[in-house]
Amino acid sequence: MNPYNPPINASNGPDPASSTPPKNVGFGINLIAVSVILGFAKIAYQRINERSFQIDNTRSMLSFGIGTLIMCTIAYFILRSIYLGGKLALWVYLIFTILTIVSLTLIFSQWNATPATLYRITYIVQGVLQIFAAILLILPRSWRWFYPKNLIKVI
Repeated sequence: MNPYNPPINASNGPDPASSTPPKNVGFGINLIAVSVILGFAKIAYQRINERSFQIDNTRSMLSFGIGTLIMCTIAYFILRSIYLGGKLALWVYLIFTILTIVSLTLIFSQWNATPATLYRITYIVQGVLQIFAAILLILPRSWRWFYPKNLIKVI
């Protein structure tokens, strides 16, 4: 210990090792972001095929723009909260992942009823990305990011 080094204590700011999430959390957040981007691209593609993006249909274009802005804002705050270690955002995301698993089982049960479309394939890719992201977020190292050991007391 060098006496000329400044003392290290809590007033010097957070420890850099504990202020950034583990790589599992960062990769999981990236997978969620890719899934959200795929969802927006899928919706935009559908709207273009329905020909609702025309100059004379400004009300439809405006509502789509406002809806997209609201959904991007919600997605941003959920991803930011997960990055910062928010427990509520983690649990909300895990509940949505359970709903994704249920909807994927329904899609696979009706696989032979309709042809495989780009919409269905994109939906399956989104579901797989979300499930992998959930797995990454509940791995032990990631779990300790949300629930540090000093907060969990064993009696």
